Amino acid sequence: MFAWLDPDRLPVLLLALSLSAPAVAQTHDVVFDFSPFTPDSVSGELFLLGTEPLNIVHARIDATFVSSDTHAWSLWVNFELPTGLAGLDSQAEGWSGTGTFTKSFTTDALDGYVAPADPGGSYAWFVEWAGGHEFTLPGGGVGFAPVDGVFTQLVLTLTVADAPPAAWLDLGQALPGALGAPLLAGSGNLCRSAPGSLALSDAKPGATSFLVVGLASLWAPFRGGVLVPAPDVVVPLPVDAAGSWTLPFSFPVGVPAGTPIWFQDWIPDPTGPKGFAASNALLASVPSDC
Repeated sequence: MFAWLDPDRLPVLLLALSLSAPAVAQTHDVVFDFSPFTPDSVSGELFLLGTEPLNIVHARIDATFVSSDTHAWSLWVNFELPTGLAGLDSQAEGWSGTGTFTKSFTTDALDGYVAPADPGGSYAWFVEWAGGHEFTLPGGGVGFAPVDGVFTQLVLTLTVADAPPAAWLDLGQALPGALGAPLLAGSGNLCRSAPGSLALSDAKPGATSFLVVGLASLWAPFRGGVLVPAPDVVVPLPVDAAGSWTLPFSFPVGVPAGTPIWFQDWIPDPTGPKGFAASNALLASVPSDC
């Protein structure tokens, strides 16, 4: 399930934090429900206007398509925000013919900050679709017709942070243990060759904690809490008698601007709801002005 790595060998690119104290953010979901949605042409788009700034840190797409079309068909639907594009492709999913087809997935492809260029203005985003089935035209040739079906569910859920973008963002999601909610924090500025450190406090003294580091996010239920990073790397680190540890680093050269890195520490703790406590999750983004 996890990739284990000695902390001395952990790539330093995964341990970059900001100079200032992290912005503490609360997160909430913004839901766009387009159900029911009928792709009644072979291609098209819905044009939407946003007026509120959104600092998107995660997204989920839930789709159910009910087809009455006996032909072989293909169909894709994309959500295109100014921050990115994500969607589904029936050919990739193996959907065709009659039946009920369901797909639910999470994505970081839409992550980022989007806001009107001017106060009181707006920004545009789209729901786009294309596809259908082939048929033979009278007299020969091939035509293309819309798929006979409907999305009984088509929902985009954006997880949004209420803090503005920062090199270092505290996403919450701590799970209290013996000393309350463990706190993960850091120093450093995400710029090349810059020194810094990552530090945990308020953890169970004497435990071996597990620093989870991801280049994508997961936001999955785990041990009574929420595992926010995808567990690309898991590093065991000893907690001292004061309930803390500190891990210094030097940020490497060549990491692209905008690279996101998620961190969270998990601590075996019998006072936790399912034998574990967890720190807050942190999202670091490499700045462009280094």
